[in-house]
Formats: sequence, C-alpha cells, structure tokens
Amino acid sequence: MTVLEMLLVTGILFGILMYAESKINSEADKTSGISDIEKEETTKPKILKVYDVVINKTNKFITIYETAQGNRNAIRSYKATIGKDLKPGSYKMTDVKHMWIRKGNWYRYAIKFSNKWIYSCTYTDKYPYYLDVSDYSKLGSVMEGENISVNAQAAQFLYSHMYEGFKITVVKGKKGDVAPQMQENPALLTGLCWDPTDPDKDSPYLKKQNGKIVFGSPVVVVERKHDIDYLANVVALDPKGGLINNQLKWKKISTKKSGKYKVKYYTKSKASIKLQGTQTVIVQDTLSPSIEVVLPVNKKNKPKKFVYKVKSGKRVDMANEKNVDDIKEMIKKQLRISEKKCKIRIYFPKAREIRIGTMYAQVRVQDRDGNESNITVPVKIAIKKPKKDKKKELEKKKKLEEKKRKLKEKKKLEEKRRQEEKRKRLLEKKRREKEKKRKLKEKKKRLKEKKKREKEKEKAKKKQLEEKTTQELD
Repeated sequence: MTVLEMLLVTGILFGILMYAESKINSEADKTSGISDIEKEETTKPKILKVYDVVINKTNKFITIYETAQGNRNAIRSYKATIGKDLKPGSYKMTDVKHMWIRKGNWYRYAIKFSNKWIYSCTYTDKYPYYLDVSDYSKLGSVMEGENISVNAQAAQFLYSHMYEGFKITVVKGKKGDVAPQMQENPALLTGLCWDPTDPDKDSPYLKKQNGKIVFGSPVVVVERKHDIDYLANVVALDPKGGLINNQLKWKKISTKKSGKYKVKYYTKSKASIKLQGTQTVIVQDTLSPSIEVVLPVNKKNKPKKFVYKVKSGKRVDMANEKNVDDIKEMIKKQLRISEKKCKIRIYFPKAREIRIGTMYAQVRVQDRDGNESNITVPVKIAIKKPKKDKKKELEKKKKLEEKKRKLKEKKKLEEKRRQEEKRKRLLEKKRREKEKKRKLKEKKKRLKEKKKREKEKEKAKKKQLEEKTTQELD
C-alpha cells in the first residue's frame, strides 16, 4: 500500500468517527430534555437591539428606550416606586439577574445595576399568587433605600431584554414631565393576589373566561399551619363577564398536616349561575422549628448557665461516659421546641475530651418534614465541693452565734456606758451653768449693796455739810 492510499484511508476513518460523535451528542441532548429555551440561561443571546432605561425621580416613572439601526425611541413608560436615597447619575447593568429574590420580602424579575435593584412589587412568598396588593396600589410613590419597584410586566421586560453593560440613567426631572408611551396599571380584581400585568401563562387575568371559574396556578402551595387565602388564585365570571367571586363558596381544609389536598369551589345556591371547580393545594413545611433553652434565673434576674459537676479533676472521674449522657439529658430537659414529634440530637465532646471549664454542646432538631434547626449550648464543667460534717457545721454555727451574741451584748453595754457618760456630762454642764448664774447673781447683789452704801455715805456727807453751813450762819 502506498503512502497516498494510507492517507486516504486515515481521512475516511477520521470523518466516520467525527460523524458518529456528533450523532451521539445530538441524541444525548434529545434524551436529556434540554431545550433551546433552557439553554438560553447558560448561553448569552445574540443582541440585535440595545435598550436603556431612564428613571425620573420627581415624577416617579421609568421610560424604556430601544436603539435599533442607530435610532433611539421611547417604547414604553411605567409608574415606579423609587427609593428616596437613589442618586441621579449614569449606571451600568450587571450580569446579575434573579427570577425570585428575597430581601426581607420576596420580589420577582429582579435585575441589578451597580449595587441597586429593579424588581416587581412585593410578594409575601415565592409564588406569583402571593402579591402584596397594597404595594401594587402604591406604585408611583417613594420608599426607603435605593431600589426601584415596578409592575410585573415592566420587571419581566427588563429581566428579558436588559444585559450586562446596558445603560440605566437616573434623572431628577421636573414637575410636569410627560412620560412617553405611559402604560397604565390595570385595576386589581377584588380578592385576587396576582399582579394584573404579569405575563405569566398561569395568570388568571389572562386565563379568565365568561361563565366559568378559572384558577391561575394549577397548584397553590401553602405553608403548614398558615391560613389559606381561598380567593387569591381564582376568578369567577358570569356569562356577561361580571366578577362573581363574592358568590363563591368552598370547603375549607386544615393546614395542620403537610400533604396534597383538593379544594372544591361552587357558587352559592342563590347565585345567578351554577359554577364549580377544584383547586389543588399542597401544604408544606419549609420553616425550621424554633429552639429555646429555658433556664431558671438568678438573683439578678438573668438566666443561669448549665453547670455539670464532677467528683474530682482526676481522669477516672472526668473520662466517664455517664458524664456525657447526664449532660445531654440535662440539656434535653430544658429544651422548648415550637413543633411536636421532632427528632432531637445532642452532640457533646467524647468523655476523654472533658475538661474543667466551659465546653459546648450542639443541639440539632429536625421536624417531620426534614427542616432542621441547631443551637450551641455552653456547659460549665466544675468540681463538686466536698460534703461538710453536719456535727462540726452545727458546732461551728453555735460558736458563731455565741460570738455574735457576746458581740451584741458588748455593743449594748458599750452603748449604755456611752449614754451614761453623756448623761453625766450633761448634768455637769447644767450644774456649772447654774453655779455660774448664782455667782453672777451674787456679784450683781454686791454691786447693788456697794452702790447703796456709797449713796448713803454721800447722803450723810451732804447732811454734815448742811449742818456745818447752818452753824456758821448762826
């Protein structure tokens, strides 16, 4: 065989292998059920048109512009609830998108630009029939933060057509700015908890028919032990298209147990038309059970800690499996769990790892639906104090009491002595004051007598002088 013939055979064999490989891959795609729509999530589509969004803060609306073949045109505007902290400026879309996102509440069709979000109105759970209708009614107002909320139609359009790098501009705007191609928000049907603009194929607004009871989502999911909003996903119209939801009745179901149920709807006996239908309801438990450790409180009204006491710090007393079992049982007795019939597992270090000080136990609780909760519980390992001799303790107590009694008597006598001394000092003080007054009185008396004597002496002297003068005149 020549070299040319060998090359020809090799080329034919390579071609056959390549064909076989492509055939196998195509068959694998068919059997795995991967459609072109599902592949769009992993492959970036070919962009034929470029869109940008202008957000008008003052007038509370957004406008979507389309640029095709060099021409930029406003194609639609929507009312928006805008975060008061959103600053005017130019932003770029990121590659982050979520069909559902939770930020306290649930939001649908969420896209991210910079560190901000544009998304639908609020939903109380991750299903389209749990719309917060009050939030929809407030579109065109202000909210906290920097995010923007629009109706489901606007959010879905942005989710489907905005890609990384597309421009989003926030302008302050002026009062009276006109929104081009404004799309008005349709009115809500009484009791229905769907966004009227939602393009979802299950939307009852799209499925409603005259003279029929129509259900939006074929299956309604309800959290266990939560109330069911029986009108959130159903529309009943009379033959002329009038809403007759107020004429509906249904057989209520209990949500205490998880499972699949059927709810039968029918019109009241006095209704203008006889209608009936059945809604499938799945009750599920997605909430983890709550765990609380209830401990007695101390004098400061603070909960005490778990304390487990061992006989001594010796290895024989510490490395004992009974210690681990006792600690687990001690913790288990103080647990309060929000649900019944839960599996409780308590993990604690092995007996050989027990040390004096604070150690930690892990408590895991699983409910009947597989939801788990866990907490960490600190346990203080301490050594028991030796037992005291009761006789000695009693004697010691008696001695202490006797000592206190003597001390009390001593204090009492001392106090009595002080009081007596004080009384004596007071009497002595009074006596001295009395003596002082007496002496002062005597002194005054002597002065008075002295003055009297001097007066009498003066009088006698004057009399003698008068007598002498009389004699001289005689």
